[in-house]
Amino acid sequence: MVLALQENEITPRHVISNVKWYSKDEIYKLKEAQNSLLTKFENEYMTFIELRSLNISGNSIQKFTARDLPRLIKIGKFKNSKVVYPKNSVDEYMSQMRREQLQKEITKDIALPYATYERLIVALEISFSANAPLTQKYWFSYVQQILNKTKGNKQSVKKQIIRFAWITKLIANITKSKEIFSYSVKELNLLLFNHEIFLEYQMTLFSFFNAINNAMPTALIGVGKINNPYEVKRRKGIGKKEVYSPTEFIELLDYIKDIKLHKHNAIKDINSALNDRDTYKKYDSAWLYVLLHMNNGWRASDFAYKIPRLDLPTKLEVSLILRILI
Repeated sequence: MVLALQENEITPRHVISNVKWYSKDEIYKLKEAQNSLLTKFENEYMTFIELRSLNISGNSIQKFTARDLPRLIKIGKFKNSKVVYPKNSVDEYMSQMRREQLQKEITKDIALPYATYERLIVALEISFSANAPLTQKYWFSYVQQILNKTKGNKQSVKKQIIRFAWITKLIANITKSKEIFSYSVKELNLLLFNHEIFLEYQMTLFSFFNAINNAMPTALIGVGKINNPYEVKRRKGIGKKEVYSPTEFIELLDYIKDIKLHKHNAIKDINSALNDRDTYKKYDSAWLYVLLHMNNGWRASDFAYKIPRLDLPTKLEVSLILRILI
C-alpha cells in the first residue's frame, strides 16, 4: 500500500510518534481511482494465470502486448501479478484458434469437396445478406464447379476449400447492402483488388467475375478495368522458382553433411532446453528437415502431414533425441 501511495504521489500530512497521517480527501479520491481502475482492468485485461487456464502456451502468450499493472490495484486476482494482457487480443487469438480447429475437423474428410466447403462456411457462420441473392447464387455455383473438377492431392484440395471459405466471407461482407454487380470498377478495385487482399484471393475473384460475364448475354462487370492480379503476378515474377547452381548445391551439401559440427550444435541446443525449454531452437529438427530436402523431392507439406510425429513428454523427448545424436 505504501508503494501505491508513493506511485500516486500521496504524502503524509503529519508524522506523530512515527505514525503517518494522510488527508482523508486524498485517500477517498485514491479509493475512487482504485475502484475505477479495478473495473477497467477487470473488463479489459487478463492475468497470466487466466491465460494459462485457457491452455494458451507460453510462446503464444509472448505474442500479446503486456502492460504493467498499477500498484494501486494489486489486490484480488491481480494480487500477485506484475503485468496483464489485453482481453481483446486474447479473444481474437482464441477465436482464431477455434476457427483453425473447426477447419481441421471439418476438412478431415474431403471425399466430397463441395459438401465439405458447405459445412465449413456454416460452422464459421459465414452467410450472405438477403440483399445479395444473385451474388450468392453465382458464387456458390462457381465454387461447386471448381471443387467438383479439382484433381489435386488431399492437402491441395483442403487448402482450396479453406481459401474458398475465406473468400466467401470477404464477398459476403462487401455485399451486405447490395449485389456485387452493383459496385463500380473503381469500388471493386478499392475493396478487393488492392495490396491488402491476398493475391491468390484476387486471382480467384477475377476468374469468378470473368465466369459471370461469360454466362451472361452482356458483361455485368468491366473486368478490363479491374487491377488484373495475373498481370501483377507476372510483373512481380511471383511463382518463378530459383534453383541452386551446381556449385551452390555442392557447397550446401558439404555443409549439411558435416556431422561433427551439426551433432555438436544439436546436442548443445538440447542441453540448453533441459534447463530452459524456451531457449530450445530445434536445431536437430532443422538439420533433419534440410537433410530430407536434400535427399528427396518433397515439399514442406509432405513433412508436416506424411511423417508421423512422436507425442512424448518433454524430458523423455529430449532424452530420446540426445541418445539418437550421441
